[in-house]
Amino acid sequence: ELDVAKSVDDLPLEIAARFNLGLLHHGFGDFDKAIDIWQSLTAELAGDLESQRLGWPGYPAVFVRSFLSYALNETGDFAAAEVEAERSCAISEKHRHPYSQVLGYTARGVLSLGWGRGDAAIETFQEIFRICIDDEVHTMHAFVAARLGMSYSSVGRFEEAVPVVEDALNRETYRLGGKYTWFYLLYALSEAYTGLDD
Repeated sequence: ELDVAKSVDDLPLEIAARFNLGLLHHGFGDFDKAIDIWQSLTAELAGDLESQRLGWPGYPAVFVRSFLSYALNETGDFAAAEVEAERSCAISEKHRHPYSQVLGYTARGVLSLGWGRGDAAIETFQEIFRICIDDEVHTMHAFVAARLGMSYSSVGRFEEAVPVVEDALNRETYRLGGKYTWFYLLYALSEAYTGLDD
C-alpha cells in the first residue's frame, strides 16, 4: 500500500497508507514502531496541512495525534501522550468538526480513564457522547458509549453504566464502527453487571 502510494505521487494516499501501517503495528502490539510512524506524520501534518482534510472523513492531524496518544500511553510515556491528546483536541476545536472532535476528545477521555481520573473521563465522554447523538457520528457511537459506561463503572456508578451500554448494543451502531467496538461494549457491560452484583 505504501509503495503504491509513493509510486503515484499522491500525498493524501501516502499519508493514509502510513497511518494505516501504524494501525497495523499498534494492533500487533508493536507500539514503538507505530509511534515512529505516527510521529513522522505529525511532523509532516503541520502548518497548512494541519488544517486540511485531504479527502478524509476528519482531519488527518487529529487522527494521527489521537492514535499516537494511545500508543504513547501504552508505552508509559504519559506526558507525551497527554501533549498529543490535547493538541488533537485543540485542532478539532479549531475546526468545530464533529467527527474530529469525537476522535480528539476520545484520546483525552481514554487517558483520564486509564489514569484513574473517573470523574474527568465521565465529563469528557458525556460531551462526546452528546456529539455522537446530535451530529450523527454513528461510527464512533458504540465505542464512546462503551468508554462512558466504563467511566461510570470506574467510580461505582454501575446503575448509570448499564443503560448507556445496553442502548448502544440495541442500536447496533457497533456494526458501523468495527468489530472491536462490539468487544468494548461487551466488556463495559460485563464490568457494570459485575459491579451491580457485588
